[in-house]
Amino acid sequence: MTKVKDIVAKLNEAFPESIASAGDPVGLQIGSLEAPVHKILVTLDVRPNVVDEAIRRGADLIVSHHPLIFRPVNNLDYSDPQKAMYAKIIANGITVYSIHTNSDKAQDGSSDWQAEELGLLDVTGFAPDEDGIAIGRKGRLPEAMKAIDFAHYVKEKMGVDMISSGLVVVDPGHYTEKLFKYEAAKRLSAWQKEEGWSVECLISAESTDPFQNIF
Repeated sequence: MTKVKDIVAKLNEAFPESIASAGDPVGLQIGSLEAPVHKILVTLDVRPNVVDEAIRRGADLIVSHHPLIFRPVNNLDYSDPQKAMYAKIIANGITVYSIHTNSDKAQDGSSDWQAEELGLLDVTGFAPDEDGIAIGRKGRLPEAMKAIDFAHYVKEKMGVDMISSGLVVVDPGHYTEKLFKYEAAKRLSAWQKEEGWSVECLISAESTDPFQNIF
């Protein structure tokens, strides 16, 4: 029987909790390391629609990029939608494990995946964290281009609807990190074969983009 701790051990090898930024609440969020796992749902964020999806698809472990609980919980008042979501997770026996800045900082982690998605060359680290490990990546574009062309290049490569305008700052938005779902699921599926885990890895089909375009 595959347990949460078996999955977490492999995740911790690739994305060590020890390199997460100070104060970043990565790791086990809800549940038990001893709980059995049959289906893993990989998501960017844990939102009510994602929890409903996990229940519907029979997932008993959610692996997310952004932590479920950023601040201490003082009560479980169900009138608060966030706390009601925690209760639903617990009631359905779902474990939640989050990999955030430790994925951004790890080699072949989130920052590298996004650099690859943009087709950057000669990629190196930048923006070192307090421990000296770079949290960002920088590199050369395949060819020189004007700022406006670069903006459209990012829009196309990252599959977003809108880009910023008027400044030479391109902000493709929060949801570009959706790449985490696919790359983390790919890694988990490879480990499933290597380790012989009796689990199925699912990619969340739900959008957790907090922004809505109105024009």
